[in-house]
Amino acid sequence: MKKNFFTDSSQGYTDVRDEKAARMNPNFPLTLRELLQNVPWSEILTNVNLKLTKCQGTNDRGVLLEILDNDYGCTYTDFVASLLSTDTKDGFGIKKRKANKFGQGIQNLVTKSSTNQVIVEMKQDGKAWRVIINADSNRTREVEQKVKDSKIKGDNGFYIKIPLEITNKSWKINSPEVMAEEFYNIIRQDCHFNLSRVKFKLDLVGFDTAFVKSFKDLDCIQRRNGVYVTDDLSTTTMHAPHIEDKPQIFDFNGGKIRILRTELGKRVGLQDASNRLGMNDEEYNKLYFLAEYGDKPIALFRCSRTGLLFPTIIPLRNGSTGQINLNHLTVICDIDIQDECWGVDQTKENIMTPTMMDYLKTKLQYLAEGFYPSESYKEFAYQAWLYDTYTEGEDFAAERLRHDSGIGFTESMTPNERLKHISREDSNGTSRYDFSLLDENTIKMPVEVKPKSFKSNEFRQVLDYYMAEKSEKVTMLGLDVTKEKISALHNQVHRWKKGKMDSKANWEYLDGRKYGYNKIIEREYINRVRDAMGV
Repeated sequence: MKKNFFTDSSQGYTDVRDEKAARMNPNFPLTLRELLQNVPWSEILTNVNLKLTKCQGTNDRGVLLEILDNDYGCTYTDFVASLLSTDTKDGFGIKKRKANKFGQGIQNLVTKSSTNQVIVEMKQDGKAWRVIINADSNRTREVEQKVKDSKIKGDNGFYIKIPLEITNKSWKINSPEVMAEEFYNIIRQDCHFNLSRVKFKLDLVGFDTAFVKSFKDLDCIQRRNGVYVTDDLSTTTMHAPHIEDKPQIFDFNGGKIRILRTELGKRVGLQDASNRLGMNDEEYNKLYFLAEYGDKPIALFRCSRTGLLFPTIIPLRNGSTGQINLNHLTVICDIDIQDECWGVDQTKENIMTPTMMDYLKTKLQYLAEGFYPSESYKEFAYQAWLYDTYTEGEDFAAERLRHDSGIGFTESMTPNERLKHISREDSNGTSRYDFSLLDENTIKMPVEVKPKSFKSNEFRQVLDYYMAEKSEKVTMLGLDVTKEKISALHNQVHRWKKGKMDSKANWEYLDGRKYGYNKIIEREYINRVRDAMGV
């Protein structure tokens, strides 16, 4: 190849240094992501072929990478208009033309080529061009028009060929086999949402036969199972249970962060896969999307233009344990990578700064806990709703709740008058029941609240509250209480009455669902509680 010589030695030094750095410390996963982002992934795309040819030689560390798609392609004119072309202090800038679809990042890849060249073919409506891009300071191009022997066999598409050489400092990759495995995993991860409609073939040439056969789906890489559990954990679903279609806009450092769409759900865990589907660990880890993250709650970011996932993943748990309410949570955020907050490099290893990541972590945690709240938030919300219903509720369900709790006589009272008979007790110290209701004789009746069914060992806690007050009336308010649970309480109270408990003791075990408390109301009250707490 013809070498370029410079009269300005500083310019020459910079170019040589950058080229040497790119070749000595190549980031091959980033190279693949650049190439994947170059595919438009439009609705007409049906095939993507990635070919890795292991080049035989003294060190066997050369790999020829080729990628071919049958998307809508482009003309050479559009290709030139879309290239990175402005040299800035931060590297190449982008002229915002043609939606940056056609080869926009290829000029950054040229220095990673072991031959200092990248070959590109583009085709549209049957007309093909071949371009050789050189790794000189101006990225000079050699153009061939009306190509007859194009690699693109259909009427439209794009093709890129780049020779790579693995070095001792190659990031994560030290052999062609490791490169093939890493590329395979990146395709399954980043292209996950496209693999159900696009046939993606990974062709391994020159590799050991046994190694090639270790992959079972190279001719058409299969999408892993992206299965969620429903909120009641009773069934599974292919679609996220919660979808926020309304864009969310956050103020950050004087700018705006825009998330176009958000999907939230809990993925099927290993235990569920084992119990429901009879899978072992190996099958689960191989077949399930994000299985490698175990029960960790995470946020992913998906390109709204291509459907590709970015490599940036935000962990949504504070610390390594705790927050079990968020276990297995997946939050998928659709973003437009060309929004200024994400920068212009579509394939950065991180599409945001650490500060921005921490900020979004807090915002996404808040959103997630609105659907998957902690037990404490659930209990605070349930208590708040009960208090409002006891004091201000005017419908039939509120009347039934007051009647069943022993204060039916307050129906003729105003809300202010009822306040004399309804008090919050949990703020009066630890080991206190949640409410006290005054009967007609102004005797306190304990009310204990839990946002679930009471466990058998929790009956004893309520017994202590009963023994501390003069009233024979006790009310337990849970959620999703079964007949079996109610029967278990009655049997326990019957045994206590055989002991020292007064035979007049009246224990009520009520279910808030029967009085109108549902998931929608719960979420509304959880948000009220969190807003009041300044979360």
